[in-house]
Amino acid sequence: MRFDPEKLKAIRLAAGLRNVRVAAVAMFKQTDIDVSDRAWRNWEDGVSEPTSANLAALSVFFGVAIDDFFSTECGHVDATSRKGAAA
Repeated sequence: MRFDPEKLKAIRLAAGLRNVRVAAVAMFKQTDIDVSDRAWRNWEDGVSEPTSANLAALSVFFGVAIDDFFSTECGHVDATSRKGAAA
């Protein structure tokens, strides 16, 4: 599993938080975890990943499981696509 920036963005938007700054301030008020809007943007852009403490705070803030921020894709080619390439 790997952190999926698109899932973070989708969860934020589903919560009705269109603005990254508003989300960061709201999370701080609820969890006391201070996250800059730049850090949040970097997470959603895939530039960096939240720490485990930030993931825990995001989970509490949005009311979702930590696993909801991760993708199960391994990023490797499946066996069926390799068959055609080898032929």
